[in-house]
Amino acid sequence: MRGDGDGDALLEPLVDPSPSTGQERKEDDMGSLLHEVKMSPWEKYWYHGRVPWKVVLHVLLMLCGTLQIMLYDNQNSAYVRASYRNWLEESIFTVNDTLLAVAHVRDAYFSIKELSVATYDYHYASPSVVQPMLMSVIQYQNKTILPRREFNITPTSLGPFDDLHTSAAALSFLHSIVSIDFAFPLRDIDYGPFYFDCFDWTVRLTLAMHENSHLR
Repeated sequence: MRGDGDGDALLEPLVDPSPSTGQERKEDDMGSLLHEVKMSPWEKYWYHGRVPWKVVLHVLLMLCGTLQIMLYDNQNSAYVRASYRNWLEESIFTVNDTLLAVAHVRDAYFSIKELSVATYDYHYASPSVVQPMLMSVIQYQNKTILPRREFNITPTSLGPFDDLHTSAAALSFLHSIVSIDFAFPLRDIDYGPFYFDCFDWTVRLTLAMHENSHLR
């Protein structure tokens, strides 16, 4: 009886306390993959002998972007600064000076192509008609600011100023002004040292009442 019991014990499978070979291989692969992920591009280069193309491409992109910015700044910044200097700010104190300033803005726009040394050109409403200048007027009445009114200014029209036939009418109109805005498009070409560049400007001028004493 005891001998049979010992024989049954010998038939029981032995439990291997060590992990299986497949489990070891999986853990080794995971460790190797984690090691490669944590490696820097230069470590991968020295370890595998492969050129770090991603780092090289990023450096080239940075160099190209920097060169493009420097090239644009060298050619276009001077042109842009000069264009902004063409429109200087000044104050207007009298009715006659205000009427002359409004007429001057209109005349300057419609003659800028023929008189300016710059290469300005217009947008055209039709092949022979220059796009009108847009004038926006904001007024107040009885301490209430009225809705904005817009007018198309042509070589023969000054919008609301066409109806100011007397000094009293002009004075009354200007006393109610909050602001007068002008907007007109212009094209221009910059013949730079590296390339030609086309600009499409939208020029905006504002005559705003300041301290209820002068327009600027």
